[in-house]
Amino acid sequence: MEVDVYSFDKPEKKSLTLDKEFFDIPLNQNFLYQVIRAQNLNLKKSTAHTKTRGEVRGGGKKPWSQKYTGRARHGSIRSPLWVGGGVVFGPRNEKSYFKKINRKSKNKALFMALSAKLRDKEVVFIEDINLNGKLKTKDFLNKFKDFVNRIFQKDFDEKQSYLIITPVPDFNLKRVSANKKNIQVISSQSVSALLILSKKYIIILKDAISELLKRRFKTSKS
Repeated sequence: MEVDVYSFDKPEKKSLTLDKEFFDIPLNQNFLYQVIRAQNLNLKKSTAHTKTRGEVRGGGKKPWSQKYTGRARHGSIRSPLWVGGGVVFGPRNEKSYFKKINRKSKNKALFMALSAKLRDKEVVFIEDINLNGKLKTKDFLNKFKDFVNRIFQKDFDEKQSYLIITPVPDFNLKRVSANKKNIQVISSQSVSALLILSKKYIIILKDAISELLKRRFKTSKS
């Protein structure tokens, strides 16, 4: 499977052979949906929280005598029967939405998402992004816009999202792209199928391919 490998700041390109076993996987929508849904749930945090009668402040004193008042007996004004009292069976922030995903399924979904993006011509491979230590965000964005205009044959769109996959965490690249919400930098060890499908265009550094293949899943041939 031949793909082009471009230069970030020069009008040059080379060819690269990818393993079709990992970069040309047929799309299984049901399987991919299940993995994406599980990854979404694992990001979800339970924030809704209500207090029980034991957590609501006050109510230590019995509101009135047990007998001879003509009123119903009550032991605390923080009973769920009272306004301002505790809540019965309300939402609690201890709830966990975690859903286990097997490593094999997670990695297979990643390559399946990449394969779908490759077929849609939304994945680009580049040699490297050489940045000087003192490069400013403005300079990087100018170079990135020129790169997008040259490779995708369309003007850089602020509404489109771009994901740059590096072989290892690149804090310098993250620093110069941090001000742009539509540009995200992530290492090959941390990328997921959910992140791949949440972005429009994927830019993969050449050295990141070997790191991605370390996450390969077992197949009938292996």
